[in-house]
Amino acid sequence: MHSTHPANSRNIPLVCLLFLSWFVYLSTLSPTIFYRDTPELVDTAFTLGISHPAGFPIYNLMAKAVTFLPMGSIPFKINLFSSLMGGLALLSLYMASVSLLRVLAGPEDSDSYLWPALIPVGFLAFCIPFWGNTMLAEVYTLHTLFTVLVILSLLKWKEKEDIRYLYSAALIYGLSAGNHGTVAFYLPAILVLFFFWCQHDRWKHLALCALFFLWGFSVYMYLPIRSLTEPTFDWGNPETLQGFLFHVTDQKDAHSHFAVLNQATASSSTVAEATQSTWNWIVGLFSKIQHIGISFIRDIYKNLSMLSVIGFLLGAAICFRKNLPFLVFCAVIVGTNTAFFISWQGEAYLPSYVVVTLFTTLALYWIIYTPWWKTSADGLLKDTGAGSLMDRSGLVGTALLLAIGLTIPWAAFKNYSRVDHSWNHLSETMTRQVYLTLPDRAVFVSGMSWFFYNYNQDVRRLRDDVTAVTVWDLISPHRTGLLTARRYPNLFLPDEEKNNFKSLEGISDYAQEFLEKNDVLAPVVMEQNFTMYEQTKFTSHWQPYRNVLLRYSASDSSSLNNEFSHQRSWDEFKSLLEAELSRPNSGRDMDWLNNPRVWISSMRDYFHDTGRYDLERQVLTMTGNFLGQSGHPQWLFQYLDNLIADRQLDKAHTLLNQVKAEFPGTFEAWLGQGLLLSAQNHEAKAVEAFKKAVSIRPESFRAHLEVARIYRLMDEKALADKALVSARQRIANVRQVMQFKEELKRFEGTI
Repeated sequence: MHSTHPANSRNIPLVCLLFLSWFVYLSTLSPTIFYRDTPELVDTAFTLGISHPAGFPIYNLMAKAVTFLPMGSIPFKINLFSSLMGGLALLSLYMASVSLLRVLAGPEDSDSYLWPALIPVGFLAFCIPFWGNTMLAEVYTLHTLFTVLVILSLLKWKEKEDIRYLYSAALIYGLSAGNHGTVAFYLPAILVLFFFWCQHDRWKHLALCALFFLWGFSVYMYLPIRSLTEPTFDWGNPETLQGFLFHVTDQKDAHSHFAVLNQATASSSTVAEATQSTWNWIVGLFSKIQHIGISFIRDIYKNLSMLSVIGFLLGAAICFRKNLPFLVFCAVIVGTNTAFFISWQGEAYLPSYVVVTLFTTLALYWIIYTPWWKTSADGLLKDTGAGSLMDRSGLVGTALLLAIGLTIPWAAFKNYSRVDHSWNHLSETMTRQVYLTLPDRAVFVSGMSWFFYNYNQDVRRLRDDVTAVTVWDLISPHRTGLLTARRYPNLFLPDEEKNNFKSLEGISDYAQEFLEKNDVLAPVVMEQNFTMYEQTKFTSHWQPYRNVLLRYSASDSSSLNNEFSHQRSWDEFKSLLEAELSRPNSGRDMDWLNNPRVWISSMRDYFHDTGRYDLERQVLTMTGNFLGQSGHPQWLFQYLDNLIADRQLDKAHTLLNQVKAEFPGTFEAWLGQGLLLSAQNHEAKAVEAFKKAVSIRPESFRAHLEVARIYRLMDEKALADKALVSARQRIANVRQVMQFKEELKRFEGTI
């Protein structure tokens, strides 16, 4: 039966929700770049560069289009693109929810579908993970839109029995891979639906779907083609086969892919042991699956609502009875998405939130239009006939629907202040001030903030005279051919064939040669970066320049009397930080501290490694008071290590007593006790303390090295050799290589 209500009046609630949500998104839109990936994505969209893996070619091409709008700044327009994609995702999700009801309940009157489909969409619209990504340059709202469009096309194919929708799903699926590579995990789910729902000419349609997918997936040709033109932002240099494969398979974060499911299998010498090992592996796997499921339910409760948890579970049960293939399809999407991103969660779970929304639609439809409080239901999702909402659901159902619907404006009110970034300029100002202090024609080695520096150079055009490379261009063992004469014609590039990139020291030697030769041509400056200190052996060649900037010097700065310069740079950085803190709203979102936090930690390492312990204590004081780390065992140990290295043993003894009282029996307490006893020449007691530290944290390089050093002092050569071998097996960076070699020189002979 068909409703007598005009279609326009029927769609008023939908139009109101969509426009209201989009205007709310606009009111919270960030006017400039944000933190994390947003300066990168603004840069790559504006310049059509190459983003971090998996490259996001479709995002860059689509976001580039909005930069031609005659309004606002470049960051504002690209942030606006995210809000537009968010609004389209909500509209598409509503349509997918209605289509799902039509597939499971039959050709029902549209009025019966409006509220059950609309309210769950409202839950998603104002949850923090989704809303928070509509106001900044990020790929997640477009990722959500593509996910919904694939599901919508598949449901329309089933509903209309029109094969063109299946081909559309294949094309959209290929395009979606160009925005977020994790859609690869949808493939098994899509194949499940295909083989259950496609009854005729399966292999013909499958072949055509493959062609449509490849057509969409061909957007990835953007990567090598654009990389050949040498854009400023060219992550991984995908013009090479190695770089391209590195991108599309996201090898940058391969270590974290499905980390929760990784299971080490012990070797077994007998059948019984092998059987037991297999059984333990199965039990462990089910335990981890249970952990993933519980974590996801908690995430839904935290970011959506308890109503969504109930709707998700009840809707899944209904889908199990009505259409098992679609349940399996959704389960594969949720399972792979949550397992892959369990350590990330938040916006990474948005594809799973789409499934939660669809299942909540099913549950809400059943609750509202199966009036079990009036009469017993003959079945789920039955035809209820025409009539008003009150006629179909009764007073109780209408009241329940109203109560559930009111949670949407409450969520918008509750989350507004947490999401609003219309005031935010903090992510841009401090890095810009640092960038402007670079010397003329500098070769700049950027670190954690290189996204910001590229943005300032490419979009704001602040320092065209500066040539920028990143720390990782110099010290990465994965050579992608990014440092080439064609790309950097004004730089000296060492011969890669003469350097051993399989060796930590070989990589360090390459980086040092690069810096030495280019320092002759132009000033070489680096921002504070502890990775460079850990992975190279020339920390002392960096001299203070300005604020967080260090200038390379061919001479060893440890022999120079330049304490005044170090203090002046530290004071200038503190002045920059104080100026940033004085800005309005500086305390509203502490994410702006991401870069200062890295700089401060790096300064501590730099001052410690160059023997400037008084300045290190000043940094530690800031770290403790400003970053709130005082009282943490790692911070206390760093302060203790500083006092011992500076031979302030009385103060170190007092601090050690505090560590032992507050964190008794910890690795930090035992290692600190060993260091102090060693400094006081109590070798026997020191070695016992170090062995305690080793037993707590056997992977610690330093603990093993200290054991070896003490045994050498005690003239226990065999034990010292054994401990030294253990230390060598735990070397993780060049700094530890140099420490190991220094200790080795003190031994008589070699091991």
